[in-house]
Amino acid sequence: MSAHILACEINDNAKAYLQSLEKVSKQEYCIQLMSLPEYQMC
Repeated sequence: MSAHILACEINDNAKAYLQSLEKVSKQEYCIQLMSLPEYQMC
């Protein structure tokens, strides 16, 4: 996958946050992902 997208390393806090996300709906999950500082920097 890294050959096709520009990916950066994520820190342990971000990994823990990603694992704690509630996957209630695709829309809600996307909103939660977009709230990550790593996403907002792109």
